[in-house]
Amino acid sequence: MLNNPIKIRQLLKQWEQDKKVLISAMNFLDRIRLSKLQEIDLYKVFNDFFNKCVKFWVLCISTDSFQDFAQNYVEDLAQNQKIVSFGEYQALAQELSLSNKKTFPDKQRQDFYKIILRYYQAIKGLKKFKKTPIGFQNKLKEHAQKYFWLQNNYKREKILKSKYFWQQVLLVMKSKPRKMIEREIKDIENYENQIGSRKKIIIKKFDLNRQDKAFFKLANLWSHVQDEKKRINLISDHYIFSFAEEFAKRLKMPLNRFCYLTLEEIKKGLLYGKQVTIKKIQNRMIQGVFITTPSKGEWVIPKAAKQIWQSLFLFNKIKELKGLVACRGEKTKLRGLVQIVLDPENVKFKKGRILVTSMTRPDFVPLMKKVKAIVANEGGLTSHAAIISREFNIPCIIGTQVATQFLKDNDLVEIDASAGVVRKLSKK
Repeated sequence: MLNNPIKIRQLLKQWEQDKKVLISAMNFLDRIRLSKLQEIDLYKVFNDFFNKCVKFWVLCISTDSFQDFAQNYVEDLAQNQKIVSFGEYQALAQELSLSNKKTFPDKQRQDFYKIILRYYQAIKGLKKFKKTPIGFQNKLKEHAQKYFWLQNNYKREKILKSKYFWQQVLLVMKSKPRKMIEREIKDIENYENQIGSRKKIIIKKFDLNRQDKAFFKLANLWSHVQDEKKRINLISDHYIFSFAEEFAKRLKMPLNRFCYLTLEEIKKGLLYGKQVTIKKIQNRMIQGVFITTPSKGEWVIPKAAKQIWQSLFLFNKIKELKGLVACRGEKTKLRGLVQIVLDPENVKFKKGRILVTSMTRPDFVPLMKKVKAIVANEGGLTSHAAIISREFNIPCIIGTQVATQFLKDNDLVEIDASAGVVRKLSKK
């Protein structure tokens, strides 16, 4: 792949086409009412949409497997150079892996700040949205329509309206003077030039060979693909949940139970009236294991599921975790108390705690501004946690696999962000 740029261009061209097809499908769904469709038509529309989602995801999934390859590649490079320390090289390599294009959170922030700046004097000191100028209200409503999906995730949908963004306006106006907002807009606007110049300096410093340059070029392309995957996924989640709510309603089942059905079970229930028992679903919810093979996917029976959980998550003798350094931060060694967050909605996060999660998403960003450090089960050089932690300069270790099982709330841990190690300490 590194030495086949033609193949890469072909894949990206096909992926862009698949993305256009999926966006067109989402636009179509905006024009119809699922509740008015007969069961057979509803399932056909869903199946068509789902297949377009899958086709779009195919290339995106390869970015996840690239993370492991990239981690090993960078570690080899770091060990074979003598210019800087291993940790410093990893940090610089991560910078080279960043996309040359602005991320969607940056684009949203830029659009948002521009609205605030344009109406700064007119809205200064106001507390109620309805008291603001009509022009401002319209702009914020347009912004909400464009970015309503920002806090969606794979577990739930949350439609953001102008009221939410007005609350964000109040927070910005309270914490940031006008000049700071102007500076942040300028930084986002100049990002592409700045990151390009920075990369040239790093490449020159380490005198990278042709293959290494090809690797980092591929890494920043994959970083862009991953960012676009996340954006499109968050938008498509809105439509997936619309289908899920309609299916659950017709199957006379609570949405939280419905989410534990397989696609085949949904089809049988909707078209043929064959329902999965409540007991089966409850077993899946309590301690479920779903195994996927190339030919099929299936839920494991409760007894076997329990054995799998026990074999995977026994940590009695483990004292530390190893992961990939996403960002070293200003202070590479620190101690703090753990707070585990799997879903940031309505979570009261204590400022200065160490955030431990499976993976971060855009809805984690407000919370990430309060953390002392981040530890995640998943992620690679170009993951959301890696990108945002570098933006905020927060120590971050990703790819630990089992941090959320190994650690508990209020555990005292030591983070070594130069070595990618998380140590559990005893409280004195």
